[in-house]
Amino acid sequence: MSTVDDSPAAKRWLPLEANPDVMNQNEAECSDVFGLDEELLEMVPKSVLAVLFLYPLTSQMPSLFMPLPVQYQSSSCEYSDKVYFMKQTVGNACGTIGLLHAIGNITSEINLGELYKLDGRKSAPVFLGPSSPNTLLQDAATVIQGMIDKNPDSHNFNAIVVSKKAGGDV
Repeated sequence: MSTVDDSPAAKRWLPLEANPDVMNQNEAECSDVFGLDEELLEMVPKSVLAVLFLYPLTSQMPSLFMPLPVQYQSSSCEYSDKVYFMKQTVGNACGTIGLLHAIGNITSEINLGELYKLDGRKSAPVFLGPSSPNTLLQDAATVIQGMIDKNPDSHNFNAIVVSKKAGGDV
C-alpha cells in the first residue's frame, strides 16, 4: 500500500505551514475552511478550484476511507489521464503534495465535473463521483465530514481551499 517509511530514521520533510498568507503569491489564493457547516462554508471565497484536507495518520486510518457516502461510491477504478497525480514517497510531505496536486490540476485540462481524492500515499487517484464547479466545496465537505465522523477522537484536521483570486486568470 504505502511506500512512505514512517520509521523514526526515515527521511521526513518539515511540515508545510498551513498559513494561507504564505501560499497566496499567485493568481490563485488559499483560504482556511473554518468548518463544514453550511454557514461556515458560505464564508469561503467563491470560485473554489480545489479543496485540500489534511488529517492525522492513526490506527483507524483504513476505516476512514471505506465505505464512502453512497453518492461518492464508484464501481469504476478508472480515472482520467488528465488528472495530475504524484505519489508521496517522503514522510510528512502530505501538505506539499496536496498543494502540488491542486496546482497541477488547476492548470491542466481536468474536467471540474468530477471529484477525486488525490492521496499521495495511494498508487492512483480515487474517483469519488460527479461534481461541478458550483458544488465542489459542498461535495468535498460531505466526504471530509464522513472521514472526520469516523475518527471522533481526533481534532487534528485542516481544510484549505484554493480559489481564483479576484481578477486572477487561473
